[in-house]
Amino acid sequence: MLRMPQRALEMVLTRPLPKVGPVIRTPSGAPYNLTARGQAGSIKTAFNRCRDAAGLGSEVTPHVLRHTWATWYYAATLDFGGLIDLGGWSSADMANRYRKAAPRDLAQRLLDHGWDFRAVAGGVTEASVGRPIRARV
Repeated sequence: MLRMPQRALEMVLTRPLPKVGPVIRTPSGAPYNLTARGQAGSIKTAFNRCRDAAGLGSEVTPHVLRHTWATWYYAATLDFGGLIDLGGWSSADMANRYRKAAPRDLAQRLLDHGWDFRAVAGGVTEASVGRPIRARV
């Protein structure tokens, strides 16, 4: 199951989803090759190009975005169990390392910018996108 805020889903759906296989693909449409550690080594170049095109600094990395997601998700939902489950952490201590202190109004600021994490708990369903979802991440 794929769970993400509606805004993120809309960004992913700017291109048609593949009928099967990985959703995140190279610019040519091929799946990224995984390394022995299960990481997509060639995705680093693609990520850096997207980051640079967006005008973000080199300090923005996938690791930083994981911290951002954890902080935003928890600020918006106050669902610590969901944070642990969706973040894939095996312990509360690890989830706490990723979740950072946030301003009290962060949940409202996220909503004001279209980031509604409250619906994430229900997951993305066929009904929410209007067509079958068969791809895996």
